[in-house]
Amino acid sequence: MTPMLDPTARPGAQAGSLAPRARSLRGATVGLLNNSKRNSDLLLEAIGRELKDQYGVAEVIELGKPSASYVVSAQLQNDLAKCHAIITGVGD
Repeated sequence: MTPMLDPTARPGAQAGSLAPRARSLRGATVGLLNNSKRNSDLLLEAIGRELKDQYGVAEVIELGKPSASYVVSAQLQNDLAKCHAIITGVGD
């Protein structure tokens, strides 16, 4: 009889905490991180308009990665650090 192997990993404990939530977005700078998936740009553009029109966001910074599978580069991390909040979206 051929032995069966279980390829799944055991769940590991992950320590961490959520980032504190802002009480308001009024006057904030929000980063929109496009991951280059199809239609993610359209979704994020609509979110950016809504944030400005409905929530008083002062500035929307649109940034992007060349692929959803790429990690965020050091330069992109520096750009995102200027934001009070960051939204990323997956298209398709």
